[in-house]
This record gives sequence, C-alpha cells and structure tokens, in this order.
Amino acid sequence: MDNAHDIRCLLDDALNTLHSVKWYGTIDIAFYRTTSDGDVQHTTGRFRTQPTIMYNIWDLDVEGIASEFLLAIENFNSRSSQWVVDHIIDFKVTLAPFRPAQG
Repeated sequence: MDNAHDIRCLLDDALNTLHSVKWYGTIDIAFYRTTSDGDVQHTTGRFRTQPTIMYNIWDLDVEGIASEFLLAIENFNSRSSQWVVDHIIDFKVTLAPFRPAQG
C-alpha cells in the first residue's frame, strides 16, 4: 500500500494524456519454505491482476488490487505447500491507450 500514491499518479498522468487506458499490474515474489529435514527451498512466482479499463482515476481500487494479489498468493499456496513470502522482486503497471471506437 505504500506505493498507492505512485500508482495513482502514473495512471492519472496516462488518463490525462490518453483519456482512457487498459491496464494491469504484475508482481514477482520470492518465496521460501523449510522442509521436514531442515533444508530451505526457494522459488519465485509471478501474479497478475485482471486487465481493467479506466476512464477516471477515481475508479482505481487500490484495496482491490491488493486483494487480487493476495488471493493469487493464497491459490499458489492452496495445497499446503507452506511457501512464505520472502520479498517482492518487482512490481509493474502495464498500460495501453483504450480506444473502443477505433479498429
């Protein structure tokens, strides 16, 4: 949530220029777990939000973005794999102009 202001500013700038955008967020996370014999294993995961069309910055739901990522992490861990989030490797917002009337 510390980056909510930066995300909002990025999308607001895009909306001021493009008037409407289609965007999604991607997060890369490093995980670790300790096996029954004491070894520490590491893995990474990439999670993405659903693409969203935005016309107004006030439509941005930062809590919804966080919830979508948390649900994806829970699904990643759903089979009792015991992975623990170590750190966030990367977070990106990808956006493109959205022009529904153009071909």
